[in-house]
Amino acid sequence: MRIAILQFPTSNCEPEMALAIEKANMQPINFSEPKMLTQLSGCDGTLILDYFNDSLLFEILQEQNLEGKPILGLGDGARTLVAAGLVPGVGENEVCVDITPYSSDSALSHIRLIEDYQYNAFTRLTSLKILRVEATHQFQMPIGLLKEIQIQGMDVFHYCSADGTLQENIAALANKVGNVMAVAAKFNQPQHLEILFRSMHDYFVAGHTQDVTPLFYFPRFLK
Repeated sequence: MRIAILQFPTSNCEPEMALAIEKANMQPINFSEPKMLTQLSGCDGTLILDYFNDSLLFEILQEQNLEGKPILGLGDGARTLVAAGLVPGVGENEVCVDITPYSSDSALSHIRLIEDYQYNAFTRLTSLKILRVEATHQFQMPIGLLKEIQIQGMDVFHYCSADGTLQENIAALANKVGNVMAVAAKFNQPQHLEILFRSMHDYFVAGHTQDVTPLFYFPRFLK
């Protein structure tokens, strides 16, 4: 199982992320050069660590999504998935959510699964509870879209206190069928990500393929 790691050449997260992927019995492939993008189709899944505003990459990721391949965006990588229209995955890859700065009393915070979270490619293991992160950004969206997302359990992770008390602030957002997830927070300790990667590995082993369908949301304007 080959997992592409997309990041800028100047980024320094790849060794730790690669090790976490290897511990989940998958093979990390570093994609740090633009000329390598056309080779992404040969990978089984993708991890995005930086923000890329690249139309070719968006097209490739959209094709991977339609094939049901797991795509995970972390930190600035979450912005790439939003810009590509893959989360929450409305209609024709419409961009309808925003990622805004998150302010809290401490730069170090925690995220945890909501009670009725979506069982997806990254949340398949029941031992996944509270993860420590650097709380930098959160998701914002129209109230109508938020309600639809909550019905589907797509607001997978929220920020929380160290004891697990949930906040309203959304830290991670998935698409409707759960093969794509964007986490707006940053992980300073990649070992906390191992359980996400082990879940991804379980997704492959189960032979699960997604029939990707869009989330239907139509903005309503008051007269």
